[in-house]
Amino acid sequence: RERANVRMEQFVPALFQEMFGDPATNPKKWKAIKLGEKISFMTSGSRGWAKHYSKSGDLFLRIQNVGMNQLLLDDVAYVQAPDTLESKRTKLQPGDLLISATADLGRTGVIPENFPVAYINQHLFILRLLDFDPYYVASYISSPSGRVQILRSNREGVKAGLNFNDIKNFDIFLPPLALQREFAARVGEARGVQSAQGKSAGRVEALYQSMLSRAFAGEL
Repeated sequence: RERANVRMEQFVPALFQEMFGDPATNPKKWKAIKLGEKISFMTSGSRGWAKHYSKSGDLFLRIQNVGMNQLLLDDVAYVQAPDTLESKRTKLQPGDLLISATADLGRTGVIPENFPVAYINQHLFILRLLDFDPYYVASYISSPSGRVQILRSNREGVKAGLNFNDIKNFDIFLPPLALQREFAARVGEARGVQSAQGKSAGRVEALYQSMLSRAFAGEL
């Protein structure tokens, strides 16, 4: 199962290369544009949410919840969100693309349909896009060439950081939207298989630990 998970992590980048080519060379000669030309909404999270933390409530996504082209939801925080303009601004919608703005730059994740009510902290950007599938853009940014471009934009200082203009000036090519959506559908299928593998691995581990406990207790 561990080997299968490794292969699954390799599948999405390989699929991207197969369908769209290497962003560094653009072998399929797609039209290149600035990402900012296709952003309909962009914002970052706000500070000061610690006072709203709770043991239950709405999800509050932080930088550790965004990986390389995936959401990581095994360690989430919860908030009792205030009814303010600030919370409305940072409330997530299905299809939102998340990008890490500090520390480990260029992590990406997409909010799927039927996702719980959630908000973001100040270390993440929300992007809503036109003529782009967010899963395609997430994979583009996470590709080796995309990462090089992101790191080149790094604002050096106390810690790494990006600003809105860095994201808007990101160079990206624009394949047909239908092809992007086909890619997104295949990524969704792969993530579904990966999720099933993870649950299966969890059951196997639980069984193994139970057997160990029984063995040491002399029950086997």
